[in-house]
Amino acid sequence: MAHAFSLDIVTCLRHTLSWQKSKNCQKECDESNHRHTKKFTVLEDVVQKAKENLLCSDTSETTLREDTERLQGELDDSVLVAEGLQLELDEERVACGRLRDEAQKGWRHHSLAV
Repeated sequence: MAHAFSLDIVTCLRHTLSWQKSKNCQKECDESNHRHTKKFTVLEDVVQKAKENLLCSDTSETTLREDTERLQGELDDSVLVAEGLQLELDEERVACGRLRDEAQKGWRHHSLAV
């Protein structure tokens, strides 16, 4: 009977030890899950911020492209206006040269007549 009682105690101790190991494993598993959940949350935040930065970057790139195209159009218009003004200036110089030549001819003619 004492032997049977000893076996019952050993079985009970084994069961208690197994239960304690199971409890410790569950605790370690819960702690590990908690750490992984925190890391996952941090990674989700990093990914979200990266997406937001990418969207901002795309928006900035689009705005920059639109501004560049607008400014290029304005520059092209300004070049056309400048070329037109240069043509007018050249025509005015030619006209002034003719008037000067006519004035000099008239002045010479007037000087010779006097």
